[in-house]
Amino acid sequence: MNSAKLLFRKETFCWIFAVLFLTLSYSCVIQQPVSAQQENVSFQVFYDQLSPYGQWVDYANWGYVWIPDAGPDFEPYSTAGHWVMTKYGWTWVSEYPWGWAPFHYGRWDFNDDLGWFWIPDTEWGPAWVTWRRANGYYG
Repeated sequence: MNSAKLLFRKETFCWIFAVLFLTLSYSCVIQQPVSAQQENVSFQVFYDQLSPYGQWVDYANWGYVWIPDAGPDFEPYSTAGHWVMTKYGWTWVSEYPWGWAPFHYGRWDFNDDLGWFWIPDTEWGPAWVTWRRANGYYG
């Protein structure tokens, strides 16, 4: 094989590699799509769609709250999901089939008797957390 053909193949390979690298890099940086607020969300919708995945309990401080059947290691915004930057800001993308509701509506709370429980609300948010930063750490 002559050197001109070899050079052409190396340049072609480098060019293809560069294009693929840039395409993949760009796709990792751009904001990911997420589904925003569902229309006509209501407490009845929450009750109906979350009941198969946990239990509703009448809690003195909050009224009816939902406790997921997610196992003893469950922690909201930590297990079975990941954070994605979207046009709404940092958004939790849950891997749970029920994650569309408790991570985007309402608030999570914890007590020693119930463990983690969810307090429903109808206002949508990308995630109901507060971000903090100190000495180069985020949380």
